Amino acid sequence: MPSCLAIDVAKGKSMVTLVSSCGEVLIDPYEVDHSINGFSNLLNRINNLKLDNISVIMESTNIYHRPIERFFLENGFKVFVINPIYGRMHKRNLRKTKTDKEDCINLVNLFMSNTFKEYIKPDK
Repeated sequence: MPSCLAIDVAKGKSMVTLVSSCGEVLIDPYEVDHSINGFSNLLNRINNLKLDNISVIMESTNIYHRPIERFFLENGFKVFVINPIYGRMHKRNLRKTKTDKEDCINLVNLFMSNTFKEYIKPDK
């Protein structure tokens, strides 16, 4: 199973975390600006870990996820964009308030469960 880069996408910034295939957190959740600099810094952090197989998972968020999806596709990553309704159905958090870090971890859990693949949007 590949490592998972989970991205909780918002307008102008996203929360990201990278977890290995065995569940070890390699990059603690942190916020990335939607800019070339923000994406490049994240890519450098990932490349410094020298991992072979990383998949990216994110929820579809109107148009906000598209630049991130494009960036990672252009850099050779396998990208999964899921319907946010499906993501909400699989949350382990019973609280009603939203936190980006929790959403990011929920995406990792969803990826590791391997059930999301039925609901992905195909790459263009």
